[in-house]
Amino acid sequence: MPRPSTLLVRLLVPCALLGSAVVAAPAHAASHSARHPALGRPAHDGVAVAATTPSSDVDVVLPLAVSPAVSRSVAALTHAHLPVPVRRARLRALAPSAEQSRRVQAWAARHGFAVIATTPWSVALRGRAADLAGAFGTALRSTSAQGTPFVAPRTAARVPRELAGLTAPAIGLDTRPIWSGRAAYGGGDVQVLTSTPVRGSAAGQGATVATVNLSGWHAADLTTYRRAAFGNGDVAPTVTSVTVGQGHIAATVLEDDLGAETEVALDAEAIAGVAPAAQQRMYFGANSQADYLLVLQRMAADLTDLDATNDFQTASTSWGACELGVPQASLDAMRSAISTITAAGATFFAASGDDGAFGCGDGETPAVDFPASAEDAVAVGGLTVHTPTPSYEPSAWSGSGGGCSSRVPMPFRQRTSGSPCSGRAVPDIASIADPLTGFWAYDFADEWLPVGGTSVAAPASAAGLADMMADTHVSSLATPFLDTAYAHPSAFYDVFVGDNGLYRATPGYDLTTGLGVPLWTKVEAAVTGGAEPTPQGYNQPLLAVDPSSDPTTLALRAPDGNDNPIPTLIANGEPVTGYDTTGSTCTSPTSYVPLTTPLPGTQGTVQLAMSVAGPGFPGGCLAVTRSVVVDTPVPTAPVPVVTYAGTTSPAYRFSWGVAGDSAPSSGIVLYAAFVTDLTTGTDVASFVTTGRAFPYPASPAFKAVPGHAYGIEVDAADRAWNVGYRTATFTAPYDDTKVALSKHLSGSTYVSDWSRAKSNADYLGSHVASARTGASFSFGFTAKTVTLGVLRTPAGG
Repeated sequence: MPRPSTLLVRLLVPCALLGSAVVAAPAHAASHSARHPALGRPAHDGVAVAATTPSSDVDVVLPLAVSPAVSRSVAALTHAHLPVPVRRARLRALAPSAEQSRRVQAWAARHGFAVIATTPWSVALRGRAADLAGAFGTALRSTSAQGTPFVAPRTAARVPRELAGLTAPAIGLDTRPIWSGRAAYGGGDVQVLTSTPVRGSAAGQGATVATVNLSGWHAADLTTYRRAAFGNGDVAPTVTSVTVGQGHIAATVLEDDLGAETEVALDAEAIAGVAPAAQQRMYFGANSQADYLLVLQRMAADLTDLDATNDFQTASTSWGACELGVPQASLDAMRSAISTITAAGATFFAASGDDGAFGCGDGETPAVDFPASAEDAVAVGGLTVHTPTPSYEPSAWSGSGGGCSSRVPMPFRQRTSGSPCSGRAVPDIASIADPLTGFWAYDFADEWLPVGGTSVAAPASAAGLADMMADTHVSSLATPFLDTAYAHPSAFYDVFVGDNGLYRATPGYDLTTGLGVPLWTKVEAAVTGGAEPTPQGYNQPLLAVDPSSDPTTLALRAPDGNDNPIPTLIANGEPVTGYDTTGSTCTSPTSYVPLTTPLPGTQGTVQLAMSVAGPGFPGGCLAVTRSVVVDTPVPTAPVPVVTYAGTTSPAYRFSWGVAGDSAPSSGIVLYAAFVTDLTTGTDVASFVTTGRAFPYPASPAFKAVPGHAYGIEVDAADRAWNVGYRTATFTAPYDDTKVALSKHLSGSTYVSDWSRAKSNADYLGSHVASARTGASFSFGFTAKTVTLGVLRTPAGG
């Protein structure tokens, strides 16, 4: 009987070093409903930005000051039933004057700060961190995030006297990367993007969807995804990339290691899956408060300028933070920018988070995510999608972020929703998010990954609205989407099953799924005031495949939303037994197909082709292909190597190599290492790599108790989710204070022959010396070797 995989069990514990929670699932499939083991990578909360010190150059954003009357006018435009050109003309008139911006730039020049960007609402500067802090009336303190040094202001930044009335407080002196991608990794088997009408390969044509990206990525990932979804002849629409601040398009090695680039790929691919013909406009900034604000302000500027090629109809962000941890100045400035985007006629969707009702991730404090809690963002919660016949039935996903904001007032539109909150209620709507019923994404570092989280829900919803607008030739919404949504709750599928750890899904509005799932045909009728169009099925671009505990067997789901039988399945050109392959390609068989079937071959990549018959598909047929890794050998994990690494409280490092992988066809995508104190039977530390076939970037260190025995286990998981492990043990030696030193009798008292001193060069922090003839020492040990350091000096005899 093989040993149960430690990796599957122990990844339930939050990863101490990377600060990420990883989902776990049963290791064996019990029935056709079994799910893929949720071995996924840590979420994107690793530090993927450069360290900063007071002497580092940093960027700050100075929001230009506006009067309360102007703020009220912009807020009114977010609810106004006006043509978009009129809205944008008014926004341009309400923007701060060019003279106001010029005076701020002149002040920056006098103080030696570089102006790196301007928008109608801000001026961005670059300079030495300590100098910028001094200019804004504060000092910096050193801090860190996951071992990387950053700086933060000791007190809130103040507006200098010369800038009084010209700007709001500076954003960006706190350089800690507080934003995380809202993706969860697991074992998706059903890839259904809820209630999105099929409009063929032209879905979304004429619309543009914008995304916020705080990491670089591998742009070829989208090409790979589209070819798998739509065939090798697919020609992707234009993707326009816009960088701000310290943003960059191509992923760095560090972003690959920490999984941040997957977030970017996931958003782009979710949009492509729902609205394949829509243009994408991708805004790239660094993971900083300054750059996030700059991205939002650049988006607003692109909408309100006179260049129509910069426009977009919907936007999505999957990057958020616990609302309680966002500095007030940043929160206010970002709320204002999102309101401007909304007033300009675009709809801004934001992931509500993946920690359920406890947005700070501690499992105890009720909190919501920001910017999902911004009053004019469409906060998107998460669903679990079940697959009973005849249709998919959603329930609330336990990770769906939701609750009451403590920092954003309740918007007028929510006052009659039935929300129990006194402040902004989150979410507004919901879409698929459970990683166990999630979305297959392609990523350079990990290839095909089953991914969920509200990072899927938000871009899928943004693409769904863009798809609807393109189909009805509506280039902009005269009434903002949220106002329409709360005025027409019947346009949403009400979810009243499940909870997010504190709040239950209930009939009507709730703090887990909001109004429910958009029924886009009903939303279309509410927006246009016309008749509801007849649904034409649902977009389902990829074959839904679930590798079970037997890697040569796949559980299959019909991908049309109605569990229609699957008439043909071809693997590597060979018909798979057990499926009715009679008749034409898309003629439904009379017998119901089995849910599991063996695949030809025992190792490597199998190319699957499937044709599905169903009335919801154009022409009654949907043909899809995809590559699936099947692999029986368990990878050979490397042996950990322990080295001494400290001079106080004995500290040790361990590392491991990468040789010995017995499954080169799939490769290792994840290493996990665990340290256990065998003397006390307690876990000491755990470390997880992020999907690349090399060790954790810095050799992990842990403190050992002298004399205690330790076990270190390294687990290796491959792309077929087989797990192998190797272990090593060692005993931390006693330090030299345990050595028995000789003594001599002085009168009636025994006095040591030795004196003790400390030096940084000492192995364990101290050394002993003696000038007395005949002095000796003794000790006992059980190891095979011992190392002694002995020094004779001229004065020592």
